[in-house]
Formats: sequence, C-alpha cells, structure tokens
Amino acid sequence: MSPSHLKKIYGKYIKRHGITDRLPQYDFPGGNIIVVIPAFREKDYIFDSLRSLSVSSSGAKGNISVIVVVNASETANDSVRKEQEELYRMLLSYSGSGEEPNLHIFPLKELDMPKKHSGVGYARKLGMDQAVLWFVNSGIIDGVIVSLDADAIVASNYFEEIEKYFSGKKRIGCSIYFEHPLMGDGKEAIALYELHIRYYKQALRFAGFPYAYHTVGSAFAVRAANYVMAGGMPRKQAGEDFYLIQKIVRSGGYGELNSTCVYPSPRPSDRVPFGTGPAVKNMMEKETRLLTYDLDSILELKSFFDLKYDLFNITKERYDGVLLSLSDSLREFLVRDDFFSQIVFVNENCSTKEILGKRFFEIFNAFKIVKYLNFVHEKYYRKVPVTDAAVSLLKKMNADIPRSADAETLLGTFRDIDRRG
Repeated sequence: MSPSHLKKIYGKYIKRHGITDRLPQYDFPGGNIIVVIPAFREKDYIFDSLRSLSVSSSGAKGNISVIVVVNASETANDSVRKEQEELYRMLLSYSGSGEEPNLHIFPLKELDMPKKHSGVGYARKLGMDQAVLWFVNSGIIDGVIVSLDADAIVASNYFEEIEKYFSGKKRIGCSIYFEHPLMGDGKEAIALYELHIRYYKQALRFAGFPYAYHTVGSAFAVRAANYVMAGGMPRKQAGEDFYLIQKIVRSGGYGELNSTCVYPSPRPSDRVPFGTGPAVKNMMEKETRLLTYDLDSILELKSFFDLKYDLFNITKERYDGVLLSLSDSLREFLVRDDFFSQIVFVNENCSTKEILGKRFFEIFNAFKIVKYLNFVHEKYYRKVPVTDAAVSLLKKMNADIPRSADAETLLGTFRDIDRRG
C-alpha cells in the first residue's frame, strides 16, 4: 500500500472519529513504538510497570513513548476523582525523572468519560487514537501501537524483540507471550484460569481454526495503519482486545511474539466484567473449580471445518447432505443460525474453492464459535473441569502428558506448547 493511500486512510479515520490532540502540551519525540496503558485506580502498581519498561527500553534502538490514560467516568464519586488526580500528578512527576533517555512517558487525564462508554476499552481507545494522530502528524506511516495494562510487568528484552518482530514489513500485529505469576492465596485459581485460556486456544487451533490467538489486553501490538483499517478500538468495558484482534487477524500477517514475555497481574479484581481478575476473585470467594468447554464439542467443529472446500458452489440438496454427516448438536446450531444463506452469499464472490476456504472463516469466525459453544453446552454438553479437558487435548495432540494432572503442572506443559508456536 502506497504512503499516499495510507495517508488518506489515516485522514478519514481521524475525521470520522473526531480525533484531536489530547496532549498538546507535549512534543512527540518520534520513534516507531507507542505503548498505551489505561490506568484506573492503579497507584500501587503502575510505577512497577513503568520501571520494567524503563529497563527494557535500554535495549531498544529508537525512541519509545508511553501514553498513560488516567481515566474515570463522569459519574465517578469524589473519592475516585481525588485518587485519579493524585495519580496524574505522580505520573507527571515521574515522567520528568528521565531514567532512560529514549523512554518518554506522557500522562493523559480523562476523568469525565461518558457513562455509556466508560471503562478500559474507551480508555485504551483514547490512548491509541492519540498514538495514531502523533504518528500521522510526524509522517510515520508504519508506527506500532503496543497495548499494556497498568499492573503488568515486561521482560527486559521486551522492546528489543518488538522492534525485531516488526522489522518484517508484512507483519501487521502480534499477540505477545505472557505468563501470570503464580503466587499468593489465589495461586491455584490463577493457574486454572490461564490453563483454561491456553487450552481453549490450542483446542481451536487443533480443530483447524486459523485465527486462534490469545487476545489479552496487556499483551498485543499492532501497526497503527492496521488498527485504523480495523476501525480502531471498540468502546467496550471489557473484551475490547478480543474484538479488535479478531478484526485484524483476518487481514493476514498477524502472528505471535514468543521470544519475550509480559507478566500480567494475577490479583483478584472486579474492575471489569470478565478476565483474569474477576475469574480469580470468583474462584477464591466461592471456592469453585473452573469449568471449560468439553473438548468433544470443539472437535465437532473440526469435522465441519474439514468440509469447508465442499461448500464451494453448493446447492441446498448437497448442503443438506453435508448436514446429515454432522452431529445432532452442530446440525441444529447451523440450521438455527441459517448458515446456508450465509455460505451462499459468500459463494457469490468466490471464484475458486481456495478463496471460499479462506472466506469461510470470515463468517464462521471467533464470535460464531463462542455462540456455537454456548448453545451446545446448554443442551448437548456439560462443561468439564479444565484439568480434565487439558489432559484430553494433550492425548489428541499426541503430546507428552505430565505425571501430575494438577493445574500448575499442566499449565507448564501448555506454556511450553505456546512458546514453540
């Protein structure tokens, strides 16, 4: 894509979203990487995160900018506002410390976010849109936006490896390898939750879903151009990372960066509706074991995914024959979803079965997979302990199964699998 075409895309995005410079008091120091960190009531954690970025920046070749979005809803009480004002002042002071000459920290204060949109998604969007504006105004068309959380720590080679990864011109984004520290009273809950998300990703990959990537808000990066072409970060209170990444991966060129590591906080929390914090908090308070999707329900998807090329120019009669070869649960879901109409529509713009095979996953995407799994677990399946599901998957993958089937040991096995890519 030519620079002039990219500038047009940037210009349309900036105009459509009404983006203005939210940090006019600062001069952008240049550089191809801008990190965006939402910060809501993170006074006790964010400076450890910033110090880890400072250490990592010593290995970077270019300037690194960090936009910290200190945020609160327009309906926040006085206590929260006072706390956020104090955090903003502390960040202003810290930003002038100059520990590393190529690391530049820019606090952005937004304490009146609209009630309808207030949350981590909107805060992340504000910071990322600001990053886009800085890149455009500086003539940097291949800049990279990195997403991080205020309570996450990064490895010392974090920026060095991000720079290396994006030196490949066709690389548009990546999920960055992560590990929750296993510590404290919630150690087992943390291990179970991380095992669940690693099991889910690997199960989808085994089933043949090409866009099976981790979507962790503290551990991904994307070129600004592809962020813009995906429509930017959605204004969601949680899950914003999932929605953005699933839009980006379909473009091709999205991958995994496994040569460094992000260490997200394992602490219990109720600041967002779902994710690590709420899951750990729920397990600790209710003393429950984490349940996950039955592996057999995902393997049913594999049977359908393997037939995707057979759907090229398919007639209703042939499609009904395909349905009869599937399980009762998947067949009922596809009928209820009216998938035939969707595949007929896609076929109208596909000249070969290879093209259809790729576009198949535009309609049977990650959102539809979640919809399917929730449907079949209401009527046909029951969720199972995540350790049992993890062992079942390892057997299907012909992978080494550890002698101990406890969560922490199994998690170590799945971490190794993810590391190898």
